[in-house]
Amino acid sequence: MYLVIEETTYQTITNGYTVKSQDESFSNAQKKKEALELLNEKTNTNYYVCALPVKLQKTA
Repeated sequence: MYLVIEETTYQTITNGYTVKSQDESFSNAQKKKEALELLNEKTNTNYYVCALPVKLQKTA
């Protein structure tokens, strides 16, 4: 599982992190990250792709 993380930096408080997307394919997660970067109009926001070490399972 791959997550696309949004990092927002602030001047007076610690950085904020939000999961913007998740995907089982690295290439799809990378494409989503690139799309978010193209749409991004804020100078204090960055995007990253990170991998989860285990596969999450759906519960009933």
